[in-house]
Amino acid sequence: METSNDDYTTEELSQILDFLAKKFALLLAISDLDEEIQEALISALPHLKLSQIINLVNKLEAKYANSKMTTLDEEMEAKLKQITDSFYQRQADRDEELQKELSNLSATLN
Repeated sequence: METSNDDYTTEELSQILDFLAKKFALLLAISDLDEEIQEALISALPHLKLSQIINLVNKLEAKYANSKMTTLDEEMEAKLKQITDSFYQRQADRDEELQKELSNLSATLN
């Protein structure tokens, strides 16, 4: 269902557009889009319907969220590798200690 500008009062439309403009500006500022693309989006904005602006803002928001998830995935993978490496190192240290104790016990018994 497409939203028409006629579905809102002038005041509501003004509030919606103000909110979308602020959100658009923030998302554009933190995006990794080329400056040329950012300028093209800004230039196109006055010519878009409300539903197109909402769609554009939603896409920018999804792109931002996806980039954050990628960063979180990479951080989690690095942390998991660190934990795993630490576990295996502790296990190797314990095995080495156990081997020394077994050697000492064996030497004592002989």
